[in-house]
Amino acid sequence: MLLHSILWSILILSTNNGFIKAFTNTYNRDWRRPTDTLVYVVDIKDYVSMSKTSRKWLKISVNEKKRQLFELLEKRTLKIEYIFAIDLVTGDVYEDPRGDLDFFQRKKRKRQLHKQDMSLWNSSVSKKMHSLINYLQLNNTDYIFQISGIFETNNKDLYWIIRDQDIYAIVISASGNEITEYPAEYYINRVAENSVFERNF
Repeated sequence: MLLHSILWSILILSTNNGFIKAFTNTYNRDWRRPTDTLVYVVDIKDYVSMSKTSRKWLKISVNEKKRQLFELLEKRTLKIEYIFAIDLVTGDVYEDPRGDLDFFQRKKRKRQLHKQDMSLWNSSVSKKMHSLINYLQLNNTDYIFQISGIFETNNKDLYWIIRDQDIYAIVISASGNEITEYPAEYYINRVAENSVFERNF
C-alpha cells in the first residue's frame, strides 16, 4: 500500500512537471504581455472547442479527468490569454477593454491594460478580488492561472498557482471572506466536487 502511494505521488509529480514546463515556456515566450512588474492572471484556452484533447475530455470519466487533467493540458497546444493583471504594491487591477476578443478573433497584439475602478464593481466580486490581491501580496507565487471550462461551484472562484515547481489550487468563498490553498492533487481528488470536472474545456 505504501509503495502504491509512493508510485502514485511520483506519477503525479512527473505529470505536473511536464505541464509546468509547457506552461512556463508558453508564458515566457509570449511577446504580447507588457514588460512590467504586474502579476498577470492567465486563462488557459483552446482555439478549437472540439479539438482532439477536448473530444477525449468529453468521453472519459470524472475519475479519469481528475487523474489526467494536467497531462491533457500539457499535450494541448497551450493557448493563453490574460484575464487581468494586479499591481501588488498599490493593489490596483488592470484589464484590457477588449477582453477575450483578441483570442476569438485570433488577433495578435501587445496587451493594452487600463486601471479599473473597483468601487463600481459588485460587492461580492470586489471582495473576492481583494482577497486574491491580499493572498498574492502575502504568498510567493511564480504564476497564477485559470483553466477555461474548469470552474468551482456555488459562486466560489478557483485559481491555480505555480510555486517552486509545484501546483496549488486556490479557492475563494462565495462571500469573498475566505481563501483556501490546497496542493493541486489534494484539491482535485479530495476537495473538488465532480461537477467541477464535468464541463468541457
